[in-house]
Amino acid sequence: MRYLFQFLILFYAINLVAQNGIVLVENNLEILYRNSESSSEAPFETSFELYDRMIVVEAKLNGTKGKYILDTGSPMLILNQIPQKKSTSLGGISEESHAEIIKVKNFKWAGITNTKITAIACDMSNLEKALGYKIDGLIGQKILNDFELFLDIPNQKIQLFKAYRSKLHKTKKHHQKVSYSNKSHIPIIKVKINGKKYYFGIDTGAEVNVLNKDLKDRFSEKILTNFTESNIHGLGGKTQSVESANLSNFKIKKIDFNNFQFLLTDLSSFEKKYGQKLDGILGHPFLLQNILSINYQKQKIYFW
Repeated sequence: MRYLFQFLILFYAINLVAQNGIVLVENNLEILYRNSESSSEAPFETSFELYDRMIVVEAKLNGTKGKYILDTGSPMLILNQIPQKKSTSLGGISEESHAEIIKVKNFKWAGITNTKITAIACDMSNLEKALGYKIDGLIGQKILNDFELFLDIPNQKIQLFKAYRSKLHKTKKHHQKVSYSNKSHIPIIKVKINGKKYYFGIDTGAEVNVLNKDLKDRFSEKILTNFTESNIHGLGGKTQSVESANLSNFKIKKIDFNNFQFLLTDLSSFEKKYGQKLDGILGHPFLLQNILSINYQKQKIYFW
């Protein structure tokens, strides 16, 4: 029996203050994210560090440098700060954490300057202890919303391009384009397993690939193989024991992907919040073998 501590950061904001309801980050919160600009027409390129298969980049919060996890599974900028008012909660795969909605004067990363924006403060000390390094926060979808994020994990390179008429598509040719759903903050694409359609999210904050455990009974022994036991470690320190297995094959449009390991856990809470099915999550093991870009304005994912 094998036990591995794996991290999966997939958040949704719930119980927002005032009249914001329980939906993600909309109405007046979204408006506060429109005060952003890129300092250059040229694409921004940076290397990054990998800590336990998480993409860690350097950014500045109110002029102070810090380390931030690049997380396409998070809705917005989330800061590692102890919440004072606990005005909201962050729901995750295995638990919920108290949080506070705060205002940020200035946040700079990848040539983008965001001013007077809304962020969420949440205590990430348990995550820091488990990973063994300091984390100042997570960079989520709202920071990336006006851009195309180019992820070359095999060569440890990240680029940010303008969403329209960027140099990326003038100098390179993608070999596959996939539309994704915008019902939630995480990009969700259609995949096929054994000829049937399923919905998988792309999450740079996931150390592992994840499959909804309810699908286990639908797949034959030829599709799911090599069952073992692993652990998922949550942000609040809670550890959840789960099964893992190899998914022999899945298909994204015309491309076949073979023999990836997935952890089996309950993803039903995500569908309850957003009305969007989430059958699986493609995390670091998938990104390590593929170069892709996410255009948040066009709602397209390109494979290069």
